[in-house]
Amino acid sequence: MLGARDALVAELSGWSVTVWAQEGLSTLGAASIVTASRAAIGDVVVVALGNNDAGNPATFGQRIDSIMQAIGPVPRVIWVNLRTFASWVPAMNQQLVLAQSRWPNLVIADWNSVATPNPGYVYGDGLHLTPAGQTAMAQLVGQQVDAFVHTRSAASSTTTTTPASTTTRPPGRRRRGRPARELRYWPGLFALG
Repeated sequence: MLGARDALVAELSGWSVTVWAQEGLSTLGAASIVTASRAAIGDVVVVALGNNDAGNPATFGQRIDSIMQAIGPVPRVIWVNLRTFASWVPAMNQQLVLAQSRWPNLVIADWNSVATPNPGYVYGDGLHLTPAGQTAMAQLVGQQVDAFVHTRSAASSTTTTTPASTTTRPPGRRRRGRPARELRYWPGLFALG
């Protein structure tokens, strides 16, 4: 997330985006960071952690739960899974899959399927993002955010009528082929990685 910070903010223009990122961060200290950052948390949280957890799947599963408890009842948590750069990564990604059954607001942004077949997205260590990887990760997160907004917009449009001037994103650069995001319901995004 640290490498993709600027690309993520650009991808989600029109959103209030707070990125808390630190090199070498593991899931061990993340729950306390989330708790301390409670005021910055909006309706969407993006988490990109696990690469620094040394491959202990059971511990990782417990830490996922700790982070989700600290995040609380936000409508959407998007967790970016791990690119296969080590033999233990598939077991860690499986813990994320299992966590979805415990946390209905959790979805996985499948970075592994995007980045593993594209070695140009990472440097030689198989982990840190190249400029192309930064863009690709930001786009992946943007797709997940768009899917959430679309789902919520569809659900709310069947039950309420809201004037367009209060629900569309402010004037500015609009990405080709993407509808304006509704900011009334999703004012902020907190990214942790």
